[in-house]
Amino acid sequence: MTTSKITRWTLLLASCATLSLASCKDNDDAYERPSISVTQLTKDSNGNTLIGKDESTATLHIRTNRSWTATTALDWLSISPESGDAGERDVTIKVLKNASGATRQGQFAFKAGNETLYYTITQAGDGSAVITPGKDQPTPNLPSNPTTVDGAALAAFIEKYDKGQSVTVDEETTFKAVLLSDITANNITSLKNIVVQAGEVGITLRLNANASKDWRPGAVFTIKTKGTKVGRYQDGSLQIDYTGLNDATSMVTPTGEVATITPKAVTFADIYAGKYDNILVAVDGAQFKTPGKELNPNKPAQGKTSAGSYFNALTDCATQVTAGVSDLSVAISYYSTFKTTIASDKNGRIVGIIQRSVTTNKASGQSTKHYNLWPRTADDLAGLTAERCTEGTAPTPTPSPDPTPTPTPTPTPTPPATSGDLIISAYIEGLGNEKYIQISNPTDQEIDLSTYTLLVKNFGKDNKATEGKFAESRIALRGKLAAGASLVLRHEQAKVYTAGTVADFSFNGNDPVALLKGTVTIDQIGNGMETAWIDSHKKFAGADIVLHRIASVKAPSATFSADQWERVAITKENQDATIKSYLGKR
Repeated sequence: MTTSKITRWTLLLASCATLSLASCKDNDDAYERPSISVTQLTKDSNGNTLIGKDESTATLHIRTNRSWTATTALDWLSISPESGDAGERDVTIKVLKNASGATRQGQFAFKAGNETLYYTITQAGDGSAVITPGKDQPTPNLPSNPTTVDGAALAAFIEKYDKGQSVTVDEETTFKAVLLSDITANNITSLKNIVVQAGEVGITLRLNANASKDWRPGAVFTIKTKGTKVGRYQDGSLQIDYTGLNDATSMVTPTGEVATITPKAVTFADIYAGKYDNILVAVDGAQFKTPGKELNPNKPAQGKTSAGSYFNALTDCATQVTAGVSDLSVAISYYSTFKTTIASDKNGRIVGIIQRSVTTNKASGQSTKHYNLWPRTADDLAGLTAERCTEGTAPTPTPSPDPTPTPTPTPTPTPPATSGDLIISAYIEGLGNEKYIQISNPTDQEIDLSTYTLLVKNFGKDNKATEGKFAESRIALRGKLAAGASLVLRHEQAKVYTAGTVADFSFNGNDPVALLKGTVTIDQIGNGMETAWIDSHKKFAGADIVLHRIASVKAPSATFSADQWERVAITKENQDATIKSYLGKR
């Protein structure tokens, strides 16, 4: 897994409200209706509580006739006290100094019964902060840069509670993890089931209610586990079950951070050996055993409104499964937004969340273990671009993520050859003319640019190739690029980042981009240079986004692979900060 450091992020703010909590009792005359309110003792004209840069606390006043609790996922904010009985009292909100110097935001809440008062806190780099209350849970804008989530806490949790049977967590154990599941694409077994990962370990969360459609892959969550049950559902993937817990909604909460999860490169043999579960993986040299049909062709039975998931068998033409294990499959839910996509007849890379399950034949009593890849979106299948292999032939070897080369003995050792070449390290297609391409030299030697050309193929709104003098843009590179340095090419009317070199190009989200060395394409963004760059929904795949090459990629790729890039959506609000944060450096 590869992650990178968070530098800045923004969230939406909300407004203040007082909530009433309703219930019922047999004796209505003796029953006092529950209520809770929180008052800001000091606030500005907009209703916000302010904390000065030389201060660290703010005071809120809570009034309720029921017990209450305060919750937050932020490690730089504390609430004292965290709970209380009916009555009135002051509550102190304390923030730590902001050592990062970058603006940060998050949420905290007061809860009584089934109702919650949410607050958003925004702390500037100088330590000052603004607290804004509201009735509803804010939907955060994702930060422009990812944070790092360590997997040690989740790994320790799994080691302690993966006992081969259902175990109840009887102590408060909390960890952070990153959401893998794409809720909106809906290629999951249930909207109550999501998969999270930290480091190189992951786990399924069985929620008490459907996951929020506002949750996005890459969102970081704080996960509390006391009272949950941990086990392998039907002897399959490990899961934490929140079913029936009254406070389940406050136990799995987004922190407002994001992190980048890079798929782990694995082989068929690795998977059949049971090495991985509940993590994002990439399998090279794979192909569908039966191409040319819908990924989920299942139809509802008479009188039913849905059908089951469909499992598309895969092969690498070489690895044989052992007795009691079925073929590795691509699993597609009946509710998946891309279930009607046709299974490719090509070979290549498939990305997905690896999970396992076990079925038992009722007649024979024999059990079969299944390993399934759950693609998050159709883009996870975009790596199938090579010619198919033939059963019984060895696939093209896949390099391990951390290869250890075997040295060749030689009387006189020679210096290691320079690896890699120039790469496209950033693609920005922003609002208006904010269009940039960054080229970087990840090698350890200076590179002469005179043999390189940047090529942009232009397509119209109808995704048909543009003809005539506007069919393409070719920018011949000049000069030399030092080892580790980057060159930014920008549209002549781009205004946010002006340190780059003006280039005579334009692209509009469906235009593929390639880096040529001589006449050979060595690096590319898009679905090939002869077709418009569109996604599975026929929309422009490269519109209003930043694509930034992850740091571990040191060599170009003539075939575009989405897992080599982190993707950040550009909005009017975040455009300037986002563009500046990704250009001028690797």
